[in-house]
Amino acid sequence: MSLMCDTGRMSNVTLNSNPGYMEIYNFEKFPDSWRLWGWCNWQLGIYAAFVYMVALAVGARFMENRAPFKLKGALIGWNFGLALFSGVSFFRVLPEILNAIGTSGVLKSFCKLEEANHATYFWALMFAVFKIIEFGDTAFIILRKQKLIFLHWYHHVTVFSGGDCDRPWSNIIVALAMYFSYFALFLNFFYHRYFLNTKTKKVE
Repeated sequence: MSLMCDTGRMSNVTLNSNPGYMEIYNFEKFPDSWRLWGWCNWQLGIYAAFVYMVALAVGARFMENRAPFKLKGALIGWNFGLALFSGVSFFRVLPEILNAIGTSGVLKSFCKLEEANHATYFWALMFAVFKIIEFGDTAFIILRKQKLIFLHWYHHVTVFSGGDCDRPWSNIIVALAMYFSYFALFLNFFYHRYFLNTKTKKVE
């Protein structure tokens, strides 16, 4: 498919394959055509958000007269997996965060297109893909018939509006903190609800 968009600005971005402040792994060195394709097809995020809204309405209707699923174990695994991904992503982009702050200052480090490295672009791409996967958060809410608040679905719908920023590290930090806290809360719940209760009953 030919690229029917202005790739001039993105084409001028220099990707450093051997930065002195971090090691780039081979699997992180994807072709430039992938990056340009993502630049020219940013609207796919809008389509995905639309499908998400339709699925949200259909799912709520589907569960309307059905008993809620428990899914506690699956939810723990889900939050752990997303927290793990966010953690790996954060530590892979951390060296460039520090380098960008040191060379360009804090403000420009949030979104700077002049130069970057392959690892940053790779994990930015993975971050975008996982934003679609994270729509599954809402599936857990609907299947468990919990209250779906406005902030939840609004966040998922608007998360693709990041524009042309190639350093989504602030979002990665937030995601890491959020999913790790969810995972920790569920572990704490299971520990007090099952482990301590079982131990108490044995003592009695």
